[in-house]
Amino acid sequence: MNKYVVGYLSLFENEVLLEIVEAKSRLQAMRSYLDLSEEEFPDEEAVHAYCANTDASINALQINKPRSGRSGNGLQTQVAEFDSPAAFH
Repeated sequence: MNKYVVGYLSLFENEVLLEIVEAKSRLQAMRSYLDLSEEEFPDEEAVHAYCANTDASINALQINKPRSGRSGNGLQTQVAEFDSPAAFH
């Protein structure tokens, strides 16, 4: 199981919600957060279409997979590509 931060933007309620979810995939994390079935929503496109029809948006970011040599979780290492050693020369 992987850890994901699922971000949900509701334009109807004017709120942004974040939740940490454990799931096998990004798609499963989004379906789990929205409590959607795999049969009705087989892919990310179907989940995004569902959200668009309810004036909302959703995204998931895996946080237990480091993206650079830094210690810490995935959220800390998302900026690694912008501060590489080559940028300081």
